[in-house]
Amino acid sequence: MLTERNRAVLHQRLTALVRDEEAVNEMLSHFPNDDRHSPATEAFVDAKVNALDAKVNGLGLRLVMWMVGLQVAGVGVVLGVIKTWLPA
Repeated sequence: MLTERNRAVLHQRLTALVRDEEAVNEMLSHFPNDDRHSPATEAFVDAKVNALDAKVNGLGLRLVMWMVGLQVAGVGVVLGVIKTWLPA
């Protein structure tokens, strides 16, 4: 978190360097100024990515199961159609 003191120092020095207070204000607005808006930590991002990966893997398994089931059903339909065309 960027403290008020550090924010003020950055604002003062960047404004002197850039000579555009509006640009400095806009840039500093992207830095959180309280604990509610803290940047994501590497551990937090890793946890979210791992959770998403687990969901995707689960969906992939379900997709494979559905595809196998549909292929078996499709073979059954084709065999039923062929059986009706063959003479008895």
